[in-house]
Amino acid sequence: MDRIKQLLSPDSELIFIVMQPEPAVMTAFESNLGLVAFGETLADLKQAIRERVLQFFDGEYKGRICIRQFHDIVLD
Repeated sequence: MDRIKQLLSPDSELIFIVMQPEPAVMTAFESNLGLVAFGETLADLKQAIRERVLQFFDGEYKGRICIRQFHDIVLD
């Protein structure tokens, strides 16, 4: 993991993809680093993502963190 941390520049971007399989369960995945965060609301999820990133980088991450949500539309 230290090698991954070294490869990221201070202005790098982490992108978390949000899935919501049930109304009160939100999960966010950052696939390059394998980070996962959970929350019941978007506010909870944002806080969990921040905490997880700071934990992974020992409080030293200064880059951008993005959340992407996709909504499926089922055609009849």
